[in-house]
Amino acid sequence: MALGGRYYPCPEDQIADQVIELLHERDLTTIQSWDGDHLPAGLLEALQRNNIQVQISPDAEIKAGLTGALAGAAESGTLVVTAGKGKPLTASLLPELHIVILYASDIYESLSHVLGLEAVRNATSTALISGPSRTADIEMTLTIGVHGPGEVCVICIK
Repeated sequence: MALGGRYYPCPEDQIADQVIELLHERDLTTIQSWDGDHLPAGLLEALQRNNIQVQISPDAEIKAGLTGALAGAAESGTLVVTAGKGKPLTASLLPELHIVILYASDIYESLSHVLGLEAVRNATSTALISGPSRTADIEMTLTIGVHGPGEVCVICIK
């Protein structure tokens, strides 16, 4: 992805394997996550069977977060993550690594299409994510990951 994120096309039956691989590459065994009702069926159980500790409550010490995405905007590479019961935005904002599950069928042409979705209008809050967190100082020195994840990995289900 041009904005610094990583994209992994994946069949639905291999999502857990892809998440586990991303965690193992970074020597991580704990993940902050949405609850299982908002992720592909059986994903959290598969992670736990593979010795990944899953925590729903926020914890600034956990280095990886796992969420779904309501939609993606192809034109800008933006992910739309809505908050709600069982879907804390902290899972996408606190950890250094944000792993996002996105269905290819939820990718729209532009952000204006996505922002018109009823689910966006009705969400308690929404995060628009276009790659890792980035900021620059007055001298325009770019820093990644200061105000959110330094790495965003999108697992796109075909």
